[in-house]
Amino acid sequence: MYDITNIARRYFSVKLTAEDEDGKEHTTVVEVGPPRLKMLREMMDIAVKATKEAESGETKTVENVIAELRDIIRKMLNKNKSGYKVPNEYVEAMDFDEMIGLLNAFFDWMNQTKQNDPN
Repeated sequence: MYDITNIARRYFSVKLTAEDEDGKEHTTVVEVGPPRLKMLREMMDIAVKATKEAESGETKTVENVIAELRDIIRKMLNKNKSGYKVPNEYVEAMDFDEMIGLLNAFFDWMNQTKQNDPN
């Protein structure tokens, strides 16, 4: 019998920074787990859409994609080892390039860790 609970868990460390209304900088680190298939599909769809829309330059569409991107990143960050709910300020502090960079780094991490995993 194959026991799925014996799979070794892997986590992607993400350092987040946000500034409060007093100008004080706050930093936290979360260890994000791999996404479930539904979230992975959403992430891939949004990442592809975001890249295409950024290249097109259509302002209205780009705003919609940024909102979708922000939401999926929030979901991704909240699926962390400690169960910590990442405050919106950390995601809102990211610019478009940081969001795309985070997703790209996350996808690269998933690919690399899976290639090195004998399971």
